[in-house]
Order: sequence, then structure tokens, then C-alpha cells
Amino acid sequence: MRSQDSFTLVELLITITLIGIMAATVVLVINPAQLLAQGRDVRRIGDLGSINQAVASYIYQGPGATGLGSPDVVYVSLPDPTLTGSQTSTCSSLGLPALPTGWTYNCVSQQNLFNTNGTGWMPVNLSQIPGGSPISALPVDPTNSPTGGEYYTYATNGTNYELTAYFESNKYQATAAADGGVDPTTYEVGNDLALTPFLHGLVGSWEFDNLASGVGAVTVDSSGLNNNGILGDATSTGTGPFHKVQGCVKGYCYLFDGTDDYISLPTSTQINPPLSETIWIDPVTSCGSNEGMYIMAADPGPRILLNPSCNPGASVSFTNGGWQWIGDSSYVVPFNSWTFIAYVVTETGQYLYVNGNLVAQGALPGGTINYSSTNPLAFGADFYGSYHEFWSGELDRAKLFDAALTSTQIQDIYNTEKPQ
Repeated sequence: MRSQDSFTLVELLITITLIGIMAATVVLVINPAQLLAQGRDVRRIGDLGSINQAVASYIYQGPGATGLGSPDVVYVSLPDPTLTGSQTSTCSSLGLPALPTGWTYNCVSQQNLFNTNGTGWMPVNLSQIPGGSPISALPVDPTNSPTGGEYYTYATNGTNYELTAYFESNKYQATAAADGGVDPTTYEVGNDLALTPFLHGLVGSWEFDNLASGVGAVTVDSSGLNNNGILGDATSTGTGPFHKVQGCVKGYCYLFDGTDDYISLPTSTQINPPLSETIWIDPVTSCGSNEGMYIMAADPGPRILLNPSCNPGASVSFTNGGWQWIGDSSYVVPFNSWTFIAYVVTETGQYLYVNGNLVAQGALPGGTINYSSTNPLAFGADFYGSYHEFWSGELDRAKLFDAALTSTQIQDIYNTEKPQ
């Protein structure tokens, strides 16, 4: 007879097995790398919040908007290792993304990086606030490396300002998408969230809110990269897309007549993989004939369309592999209702999303896209010698990235932009 306080061998084996299962479950549920990334993202939110409050105090309690820094400069939290003391540079040794013409970076030395008196990485002299600077040292990104874009930026037009950071974790990507800034993949704070002329992968953002109308009118690229669109009319007898002020996803949008309306984009939007396109669509009463209606297309190049049955599809042509198509024949895009479409192209695969959900994917041969300099990327039509397969309906809030958005980022953009 065994003691009531002891275990049999079978009981011990069962207990050990259960502990092993529980430990494995904990490891699967709690991803250590993601937890560490979340911790760094929480710090980024706190850091930018502290700087934002300090700059706001400088404006409203101190000297005002004077002394915010130089326009057309992106100040970064990265030190330039070639500098000492009060020296500054354009950060040319750090391999940062190219800026639009007229813009430059600004870096300071490691010794001055954290200074709050205007000589640190952020140029505002916070010591001029009555009572002194509310922060003892300028925060920098917890990783603070040009690799992966993990550093802080500050930009100003002399009156307003913007601060940015890049999140690592899946958990906080939704926070970045919902901050009200131009780029849903970047966390942005300040009193003007459209100042920074480059963001992480954003090539163009066309929100169609600048009330442009008539053939030849410009629809502004709000990314700051000046990839503005030009309204067109293929028959030269109409006025081009009609600018709507009601019933849009947000703000304004364009109504295309399905006959000759289009918006052309510059060749600077012809980028190679990885790339991502997102756009909101609202077809009116039909989806055309032949190939259907093109939403956003370059021929040859990445193209998004609805076929005559209103099924969403996409295609791309590589220099070493011809046209590659994907689509979802089971989903019919509804009329008079907004639908979110996203298309992601890598060197080896393409992915089509509808309302944040992956609906089709396919392999690709790799290499470069078979662009033509005479066939521009366009909204509302496909161009091959002439514009054709015109879109009939509304388009709104289009974006182009030179990065492959993740499914989480696409879902976050959809959730943030969708009509409430």
C-alpha cells in the first residue's frame, strides 16, 4: 500500500507530459521576439509623445513658431560617426532613402545627439520654454539604426512640424495606420502630418481631395514626393473625371464615365518589386466588356481590374516571363458600394486582397517588370498605344508603395480607411 502523499510512475509521467504540453503552448502563444518588439514600440510611442508635448509647449508657451528648424530638411535621430562636437552633415554616409529634389537630411555628432538646446538631433531649443526644457535629453529610437528605418525623424515648414517613427511589432501596426498621417505604415505625430516628404516605402498617395477638375488639372500626391496625377480625356471631347464632394470613402473622390476618363501618373511611379497598390473602388452599373474595366494599370506592368462579371483580378508582366494573372471568380464586387482592393507584387509572388482579405495568389518568374516609358501608370484605364477599357464608377484614396505590405498592414489600412 502506497502513501497517499506519493505519486505512482504513471501519475508522474502524466504530469510531466501535461507540463510539456503547457510549456509548448506558452512558447507558441507568447512569441518572445514579438514581445520585445512590442516593448520597443511602446517606448517609441512614449518618446514621440514626450517630444511632441515639448515642441507644443515651445510654440504655445515659449518663442512661438520661430526657431522650429529649417524647411525642406529631414532631421534624423541617427548620429553621423564622421562628426564631432557641433558639426552637422547631410547624413550621406548612412545610406538613407533618397529625398525629393530640394530636400536634405540633417545629422549631428554622437556628442550632441541628445541635447535639448537646439544643437541635438531635433533643432528646437527647448531650454527657451519658461521653466526650462520639460525633457532632460532628446529620446532616440531604441534601435536607432538606418537598417529597417528604425530611427526618428522631425520635419518642419517653419510654422508646423511632424515627428515619425517606424513600428516593428504586428500589434502596433494598427496604431500607425490610425494616427491620421499620410503613411499607414509609419507612426506620425505633430500638428501637420503631411510634412515629411518620404516615408517607409510610400511612393505616392492620391486622396483626390484637392478639388482639381477638367482635362489637364493636377490631382496632388499627398506623400510629398510630387508624383502628381494629370486628369485626362481620351477623346478630347469631355472634361475628364468628375470631382465628387459627397458619397466618397472620405473627403472627395473622382467619378469616371466609363467612356474616356482617366488619370495618368509620371514614370517615377513605374517601380520594380517589391511593390504594393491599394485603392477604393465603387463601380456604377456594369463592369464593361472584353477584358473588363481597369482600376489602376500600367501596360506592361502591374494592373488591377474587374472582369466583365465584376470579379476582381490582377496581372503583371516580367521581362523574363510574360503576363501572369490571378483573380477571384467567386467574389462579385457590388455596385454602388465601396470595396477596398490591394495588390502586392514580389519577385516571386503576387497577392490580391479584397476588403483586407487575401482572395488570390500566384507564383512569379522573378526579375524586373517589363515597363514601357510611353505607357504610364494610370487610374481608370489601361494604356497600350491608346487608352482603353475605361473604369465606370468612383475611385478614392489610392496608394503606391515600393515595399511588400504584410497582410496585417493591409488589414489595418482597410480598417482605418473604411467608411464608418
